[in-house]
Amino acid sequence: MDGGNVSKGIVLKHLGGDGPIEVLTRVMDFNVQQVTSPDGKVMDLPANTLVAFTAVKFRELGDSDEWEFTTLVPSASGVPARAYIYLSGADIFMVRATSKVG
Repeated sequence: MDGGNVSKGIVLKHLGGDGPIEVLTRVMDFNVQQVTSPDGKVMDLPANTLVAFTAVKFRELGDSDEWEFTTLVPSASGVPARAYIYLSGADIFMVRATSKVG
């Protein structure tokens, strides 16, 4: 965790776990060379790249400020499959959500 990063966990707690939300983070792992996009294309992904994804649900794992995000990805059957992404609250740069005001 970078000492300058402030956790976005408080924002996620405020939103209550229901999506959809868009999450922006940065890939910091120098071992990550390629990723497969939701449409099946393989892309080169250099370290320190910003990555955004849409989560349909999310939850904190205990009181750890570690978060599980449920996303939907294409599958061979044509029915979207669930995929899970795990991030620390401090590794999240931005959360974008639709208004909670009805």
